Formats: sequence, C-alpha cells, structure tokens
Amino acid sequence: MTLGYGHHVSGWGWFTMSAGVILLWVLIMTIAVRLNRSQEHVRSRATPPAEDVLTERAAQGEIDQAEFRRRLDALHAPPGASARRPDINDAGGASRKPAEPRTPGP
Repeated sequence: MTLGYGHHVSGWGWFTMSAGVILLWVLIMTIAVRLNRSQEHVRSRATPPAEDVLTERAAQGEIDQAEFRRRLDALHAPPGASARRPDINDAGGASRKPAEPRTPGP
C-alpha cells in the first residue's frame, strides 16, 4: 500500500539518505568544536598572567624589589595561607594604624 505516492525509496536511496544525515551531524559537531576552541583561544589571550603584570610593573619602577617579592610570594602561596591581602594603595606594604577610639566629650 503506497498511500497514493506511487514510488518507493530503493536500497541505495536509504543508504544515501542515512549517509547524508550522518555527514550533516559530523559537520555540525565539527563547527561547534571549532567555534568553542576559537573562543577559548580568544579568552586566554585577553588577560595576561598575574606574574607577567607584576614583572612589568617592577621593570617600569612602579613597585620596588621588596614589594615585588612580597606580591610574588602571595601569588605562589596556597589559597587561604595569607590572612592579609595586599592593598592596591599600600605601596610600602606597611599596615595602617587603626583608628583611635572616640571618647565622649565632657
């Protein structure tokens, strides 16, 4: 029973249709993988490593050798090893004096 269409797909027709669908999916997967890899490559070049930035700042004289060593050690320390994070405005690395407690006036 042909339901009025009058022709059937032969064995070669099924083969070429199946091969075409498989090739279509291979093409889609290849494009997806290449797009993903190109995006990862762009993201990896967007931000320079912290050590490179630190070395560049030391070479330009923005920070001295002691500050360079302290920040480099902080970069290489395991997470949570340092209780105090370096402050951007704290060029010398000295801790700030705590504020004096206010006493009520007379």
